[in-house]
Amino acid sequence: MSPAEHALKYPEVWRRFSPRQTLIRYAWYVGAVFVVAWSLHNLDLPWQYFADAHEQALDLLVRMVPPDWDILEEVVAIMLETINIATLGTAITVVIAFPIAFLAARNTTFNTTTWAIARFILGASRSINTVVWGLLFVAIFGPGPVAGIWAIAFRSIGFLGKLVAEAIEEINEGTVEAIEATGASRLQVLWIGIDSTWRWRHRLGTAASHRARRAGRGGRRLRTRPHLRRGSAGASRSRGGRRRH
Repeated sequence: MSPAEHALKYPEVWRRFSPRQTLIRYAWYVGAVFVVAWSLHNLDLPWQYFADAHEQALDLLVRMVPPDWDILEEVVAIMLETINIATLGTAITVVIAFPIAFLAARNTTFNTTTWAIARFILGASRSINTVVWGLLFVAIFGPGPVAGIWAIAFRSIGFLGKLVAEAIEEINEGTVEAIEATGASRLQVLWIGIDSTWRWRHRLGTAASHRARRAGRGGRRLRTRPHLRRGSAGASRSRGGRRRH
């Protein structure tokens, strides 16, 4: 090996990337910056509103303190309704998701067709955002708790069903055989052989988000309360009376 070849193969200064790799990396960086700049340009953002954003945040904080204790009873009632929406939505989810989960598990489904249909249902449930489900059921049932309950249920079927289906597929076959040896029915084998939980706390947070879409009595309150000054009937001093569009 000649000295030139040796110096090329074993350089005195170690570099993580070769010149070609470095050039490619910087080309990606430039491309990413170009895409971000192009996106910001086409979004037509109202940059003038960023100038006094800190003033608006401080104004909101000032209007929140001290709290209006006169509406405490109403707020508590709305919170209880939110908890009820989350709980009932989860209960409906369990009833619908469990049968679908058994069809979506390869070791309990009837055939490939039922497995594909069940997997499609679980995937579609997860793919459609909660906001879309909420708007759909508000259009069907009108503003109210019923829309929020069904929106949470249909959004959660995919998550809970996938969780249960994966748990079913990971069942210890030895345990199943032992349960069958006791003379247990097929339903008892399926029920005792799996252990799953559902995300009730996530449903609770989702139920609160439906308030902003009027899937419950608190939607109007959540949208209007930050704009009301304590003791006034709708007075707002957001930007001196200007409205943002």
